[in-house]
Amino acid sequence: MADVIYAKLEQLHQMACSIGMVLKAMQAQVKAIDERGGEDNVLEKILVNGTQLFPDREKAVRMTIPTKISDLDNDKKFQENVIEQVLLNGTKMPVDSQKRVSITIPTGTNNLVNDAGYQTNADVLAAIRANAYVHPSHTAYGSGLYKIVVDNLGHVTSAAKAVKSDITSLGIPGQDTVYTHPKYTARGTGLYKIAVDALGHVSSVAGVTKGDITSLGIPGQDTVYTHPGYTGHGLGLYKLAVDGQGHVSSVAGITKSDITALGIPGQDTNSWRGIQNNLSSDSTSDSLSAAMGKALNTSLNDAITRIATCEQKIKAIAKTTEVLLGTVVSPAIKGDTLQKGATHTMATFGSEVAFVKISERIKILRGSSHVEELWSIYNEGGGNYHRLYVRWDFTADGRVTATCDTEVSDTSWSWYDHTLKVNINYYSYAVAT
Repeated sequence: MADVIYAKLEQLHQMACSIGMVLKAMQAQVKAIDERGGEDNVLEKILVNGTQLFPDREKAVRMTIPTKISDLDNDKKFQENVIEQVLLNGTKMPVDSQKRVSITIPTGTNNLVNDAGYQTNADVLAAIRANAYVHPSHTAYGSGLYKIVVDNLGHVTSAAKAVKSDITSLGIPGQDTVYTHPKYTARGTGLYKIAVDALGHVSSVAGVTKGDITSLGIPGQDTVYTHPGYTGHGLGLYKLAVDGQGHVSSVAGITKSDITALGIPGQDTNSWRGIQNNLSSDSTSDSLSAAMGKALNTSLNDAITRIATCEQKIKAIAKTTEVLLGTVVSPAIKGDTLQKGATHTMATFGSEVAFVKISERIKILRGSSHVEELWSIYNEGGGNYHRLYVRWDFTADGRVTATCDTEVSDTSWSWYDHTLKVNINYYSYAVAT
């Protein structure tokens, strides 16, 4: 039997690499020979380890190539990978009949020798118990109020029940201290003068008299405003007397002498002048037509009716109060849009609204208007102000509108960076009771 050769895998790998390098070198040589015009690649002989091999009858050269380590001669005397002995902590372990070695490996601390002197759980518990703190015993006491004695460890060493003198010695009253509110005479609903004591209690009361009220500067008589009466007069042309309150105190019919005293001729001065049937003519020599006279009379009657209506409203207003119905916020109107002169509707109200207040400053009755300066900018270069005015209208149909007053406004200035947006309070009148 051939000797067994033992080799490491690393050694076999090195041998294979060496064979590969030799083959690559041979290929390079063959390529160089072929490029120089060498002979045809025909084998002339085959040598294996220096011994020539010859072809057999089939013209085949047969050679045996090692395929495993056992096919090689162990000329280097490699050792076989076999365990010869087992040492456990320096002690050779016996091998049984089946060539086995039994080794016991520790799996717990109880299998080990405690040569380091570590304490076990039992040792620790014993040491704790030997040095454990024992709380001193003391006499138990039931629930109560006690005077106690405490030692330097904070333990209650003795106790004695507290008595009343222990409490009063602290400055606490020994009798009942429940607060009793002082009594006073009950009073029904009314208007009273009161006296208050040092504790803030009403100690006495007395009914308020008229003298108490008037001493405060409040009038003792009825202060409801009564409009003075006057004698009624039918439709006509009158001379008026007006008192200090603006009331018509007396009237007298106008006579011809009253007219002529004004420089108006007392007789007809018409010398067949031309007739103007309009109220827009500037002529100083023509007469007005009867139709225009009738129109003037109608206008005069209408004015008289309106005056009477205003007087009635003045009387009514004197007995009314203003009632705030609500507030609306107007839409935002850009300054450059406003300055172009267009009318912008800012709010619309129903017939119950009598007047409005714009931004708490401007009061406008239904059917009236108001003009105010809205914006102004000082022109430092020109030393003057640019101003824009707006006309507020509260129309008869209930619309609150804003219009740029172009006649007095500086519309040449650009107001694009300004915006008109206001709060509008709307009111009605209620009869005072």
